[in-house]
Amino acid sequence: MKRLIHEIHRRSLWQVLGIYLAGSWVALQVVETMAESMSLPEWVQPFAIVLLVLGLPVVLATAFVQEGMGGTAAATPARDLASVDGAGAESDATPGRGAAVPVAGRGRSLFTWRRAVLGGAGAFALLALALGGWIVLRSLGIGPAGTLVAKGVLEDQATLLLTDFGAEDPSLAHAATEAFRVDLEQSSVIDLADPGFVSAALGRMQRDPAASLDADTGRELALREGLPAIIGGHIASAGSGYVLTAQVLGAEDGQLLVSDRETASDDSELVGAIDRLSKKLRERIGESLRDLAGGPALERVTTRDLEALRLYSRAIRADERGQDQEAAELLEETVARDSTFAMAWRKLGMIHVSGGGALGQRTRGIEALGRAYELRDRLTERERLLATAGYFSFVAPDESRAVRAYEQMLERDPEDNWALNNLAIIVGPDFGEYERAVDLLERAMDTDTLSRTHHWNLSVAQVAVGDLAGAETTLEAWRRRLPDDPLGPWFTGVLAAALRDYETADRYARESANVRSGNLYDEALSNLLLGWTAAARGRLSEAADRFGAAERANAERGARGEALDAAIFDATVRAEAVGDLEGAAERLDSALDRHPLDGMGPLDPRWDHLSETWARVHGARGGDRMVRRWAELDPNAEGNPSHGYALAWVSLASGDPTTAIRQLREAETPECQPCAMPRLAAAFEAAGQPDSAIAYYERFLERPNFFRLIQDAPRLGSSLERLASLYDEKDDLENAAKYYAMFVELWTDADDELQPRVRAAQARLEEILRERG
Repeated sequence: MKRLIHEIHRRSLWQVLGIYLAGSWVALQVVETMAESMSLPEWVQPFAIVLLVLGLPVVLATAFVQEGMGGTAAATPARDLASVDGAGAESDATPGRGAAVPVAGRGRSLFTWRRAVLGGAGAFALLALALGGWIVLRSLGIGPAGTLVAKGVLEDQATLLLTDFGAEDPSLAHAATEAFRVDLEQSSVIDLADPGFVSAALGRMQRDPAASLDADTGRELALREGLPAIIGGHIASAGSGYVLTAQVLGAEDGQLLVSDRETASDDSELVGAIDRLSKKLRERIGESLRDLAGGPALERVTTRDLEALRLYSRAIRADERGQDQEAAELLEETVARDSTFAMAWRKLGMIHVSGGGALGQRTRGIEALGRAYELRDRLTERERLLATAGYFSFVAPDESRAVRAYEQMLERDPEDNWALNNLAIIVGPDFGEYERAVDLLERAMDTDTLSRTHHWNLSVAQVAVGDLAGAETTLEAWRRRLPDDPLGPWFTGVLAAALRDYETADRYARESANVRSGNLYDEALSNLLLGWTAAARGRLSEAADRFGAAERANAERGARGEALDAAIFDATVRAEAVGDLEGAAERLDSALDRHPLDGMGPLDPRWDHLSETWARVHGARGGDRMVRRWAELDPNAEGNPSHGYALAWVSLASGDPTTAIRQLREAETPECQPCAMPRLAAAFEAAGQPDSAIAYYERFLERPNFFRLIQDAPRLGSSLERLASLYDEKDDLENAAKYYAMFVELWTDADDELQPRVRAAQARLEEILRERG
């Protein structure tokens, strides 16, 4: 410090002013950097500016008193130096011509550089002390700095209800409400009641779900549903500008818990004002300063409408969280605002057509992908390639053109994880290039380790190449990285079932439903998995109950195609596991009475599953009619393997197993090699070729496939039983005993109606063992 003060003494007043301003600029840069990196409150930087402004006259006064106005040289009085460095000798120096003339008197002892420097340091120490005190008071919930969570007024992760903003202009009120919703959904402290929850609650209140949700209705809804508080706001005109207010009200008594306001000078500043206001409210509720430092950027896609872009960005985040229904609803809002938003059309289409058509609205998905392709000329190159690939993947299937589009994307950006993922799910299933698919998906994982889609596609590809340990590691990482994703345990259960570890599969199926309790989609998936594992073990009554529960959950969420498909599984199991074609036909007909095809879009039903099962249970004439109807409604029907399976059942019912064998072989695909095997085995049995039947039954049992449980559920038990009988007929008792034993173990706890078959197999197994000693 002595050296610093000595150097200041050597400078003129104007030099000191320049040094102070430069130092102030550096200090503000340091404060700004610290504020951003440590997420300090907004008042820290203005506080620092005030301190520097207050320090300016002090520094100038000290310089004037100690040095005068300054000239070509500055005097350094011995008395002042003594106060600085303790020197006792008095200087004999006399100011020369043009030298500075110090100001004498009491001011020189009051305005010293030591006091000025120590005063500045003390001021910033005061700033640090104030900041520390504010953080302590905030975290302890004391005084105005305390947050609602810290005070115990709201619990952490409490679900709050956002009511509609009030404004003279309804469109402005709606836009403000939705923009506020976008910001609040980024909160890590509260959950926001989703629109589906609100609509269902309003329905129970016998209110119009589409009506505006004002504060009074919001409070009533919150009280009925057990929500602790509501958030609302108002926009008032003020000249050419606006005043925005937002508040949190207690649901029980309407008490004002938090209120804040912001202003916007005109329409162009409204979005910024809403952002600032929502951050203030989140901070007062209890959001961490770091979380408030900045939200995720909006998606970089082509649209002229900012609000449409916000909706699209929310939809992308909802999709990443596995909330397909919410994502689809947001995307419908998006394209309603901007009908030329091609990427929103594409994403809407992909949500409906990928993942097995989880929303049961494949027709809408095909329409949306077609619309995106129509708009491709107005897009950036990457967006155009995505729209093109989606079109040729689903609307007019041409895998080679879809592959080329994704490869062009990777030529532009080798780390484009959308292209890496989507290319992998084509080259693996369609071309059998699973090693390449694994490589592509591992590269995609490197760019985004939190993508649920990358995890599930990589695990599927790893099973296809026989890397079961790798698949288990991938699924373990998925559950660890995304503990709130119910599909993590669900996929783990499916893999366990593929390895025929049904107890583990059941445990993970139940866990998946508990991750996001109350979600109808998760409930449906969990029950499907439990139904498949029960059916594989011959527990057909339990399986029927599970399929029924999945059907009801899908119907309740509006996925009629998926509801019908769950019911079809029950009929399929009845036909294949029991051989009861009449009973299966009755169940199938009843399902179609509950979910009539005429009430769905032409592509919404799972035509592949429906047509094959229909042909299996209704014989040649009925099966032929259903296959024709499918082909009339779906121009891509003939490219679906199940089209070949359905035709094969029609041929078998017509007494033509040779044609059935040809149709089944043509339908074989790399995607599901075990799928055609049990069907081919049955066709070879009908053709009187037991050796070929044995070969295909064994291939069915041995071929790896991630989703083989869907084939095992109706066919595993009967395949083991038939394989044992065929070996028995050939007098190959060793293999006969092997498969009888596997069949008995699998169906040990099967339903009573199946136990005669189990006992017969057990008796024959014991007889063989006695014969062989």
